[in-house]
Amino acid sequence: MPGYVNIQGELKANGDFALSDDGQHRGGFRAVKTLSERNAILPDRQKNGMFVYVTDTDTLYRLDNTEWKVAVTVATASGESMKVWIGDAANLPSSSSRAGTKTLYIVLENGFS
Repeated sequence: MPGYVNIQGELKANGDFALSDDGQHRGGFRAVKTLSERNAILPDRQKNGMFVYVTDTDTLYRLDNTEWKVAVTVATASGESMKVWIGDAANLPSSSSRAGTKTLYIVLENGFS
């Protein structure tokens, strides 16, 4: 098939470079600089439920069918930055390690898809 390479086994980088770029993946999580870059993600690279972090707005978006919805805006009322943790309940840090941190915890019931 032209344009495709069949791969059997594990992909590993052979050197000091990234194995792939998030712009080449379908769905999942990706980071872009602007809303225009987010809106330019090709339909064949989109997957319902995918996340895109836009650095200019410091905002995480989730694709809900064909609509981008704000998942998280990273800011506090005082203007201080905060951390955002996203994952499943099995990997949620213990309550003692969460105490006193400026972190928003988002627990996904069915994990990433």
